[in-house]
Amino acid sequence: MSNPEKLIKAWRSGLVYLLLDGFDELAPRIATNSKKRAQDLRNSAISLVRRLIEETPSEGGILLVGRNNYFDTNQELHAALSLRDNWLLLELHDLDDEDLSRFISDHGWEGDLPDWVPKKPLLISYVKQNDLLLSGQDGQLAESFDPALGWNFLIDKICEREVGQVYIALEPKELRKIFGRMATLARKKTDRRGPLSFSDCRRAFVEVTGVEPEERSVTAILRLPGMSGSLAGLDSSDLERGSRFFVDTDLADALSAEDVLSAIQIPYEFDGQICDGVVHPLGDLGCRLAYEMLGQDANTLLTGALRFFSEKNTDTARNMSSDLLSIAFTNDATVQQEVLFSNLYVGSLRVDSDADFSNVTLDCCAIETLTIEVDNPNRLPVFQGCQVDTLMAPEYLFKLVTKSLGLHNSIDKKVCETVSTRRFVRMLVSIVCVRKALQRPFWT
Repeated sequence: MSNPEKLIKAWRSGLVYLLLDGFDELAPRIATNSKKRAQDLRNSAISLVRRLIEETPSEGGILLVGRNNYFDTNQELHAALSLRDNWLLLELHDLDDEDLSRFISDHGWEGDLPDWVPKKPLLISYVKQNDLLLSGQDGQLAESFDPALGWNFLIDKICEREVGQVYIALEPKELRKIFGRMATLARKKTDRRGPLSFSDCRRAFVEVTGVEPEERSVTAILRLPGMSGSLAGLDSSDLERGSRFFVDTDLADALSAEDVLSAIQIPYEFDGQICDGVVHPLGDLGCRLAYEMLGQDANTLLTGALRFFSEKNTDTARNMSSDLLSIAFTNDATVQQEVLFSNLYVGSLRVDSDADFSNVTLDCCAIETLTIEVDNPNRLPVFQGCQVDTLMAPEYLFKLVTKSLGLHNSIDKKVCETVSTRRFVRMLVSIVCVRKALQRPFWT
């Protein structure tokens, strides 16, 4: 611009409408190791924006755009930016079913989005831009798509975008590990979603990188999509200012796979204190994502990690062993060597398909839900002295399984599952095998 002073003069005269986009991308101007709370950091970061707003004449107009999860509350937003009472606040919420239908139609797609696809506009835009769900036939949406693959892709895109927008001195993979550590810390809270204090977020950064976060890194932490300063229906008045919640539990579970994945890949170097105090098990999505990221050597790596942590008689090792067992059973992995687990708490185990768990022995373990669908009984794990809250088995094997398992294990509740005729015919042959296999002490 050849005469910028003319623009300034027009602005001072109230003849200019300002569009201020990305206030959440600004870095604070105070040292991040000064122990100042997150609200002070945000106030420092947006000081320039606040000054522009304060000095804009009332005759002029301002359109201010940024992420609503950057601030803890709308009250903090108004105070930090010195907004007048007559400002109009507009928020873009998650899309509902009607919005999604219109979105699909407007973009020439046919079919329905899978349930796993998040309803946040930003994440849906990634799906659209990369044709993630298209089957390749005239805009037809794929009937099925692995949620683990989808979330893995979306998390990569989130981290790439954050690094690019905020210009932080991190690689996207490093930022992903930081977010993963935050998700692990959330697993230690009473509520799986958090809250995470700002000190928790800083701790995650320091543990992963080994250094204190610089200003722009703090900005990236505070504006992570899928996190918020509050949750609907939850009183946050007593929370530390700057606390963050995972609004999307699927995002939290997918990110939680990061630390577990590191433990599988490098068990001898993994710091066990990372998972010390974890109270929430890794969910189905996290289990599938971790296994997917292991690649072709998944069974070998998982077996090695199972053996390593099963031999450690510590609460930390038992926490990790529970996650690793969940990964193995969720993905029907093949455990290649004999492994004995004692005194574990496991949320849910399902034994089905043709996976081979004959090398696994569970001794004096607590299992919330155990589901048995036996294709090949010789591949079942050994249970001895276990406490099972709920045992579920298909009707054609129900009496046989419950009687055998109940001999040397305690079962509180037994549930008979109905099966389709097709599956019944397919599995009928295995009943004879099951009776023969009962001679083998797999229920010990």
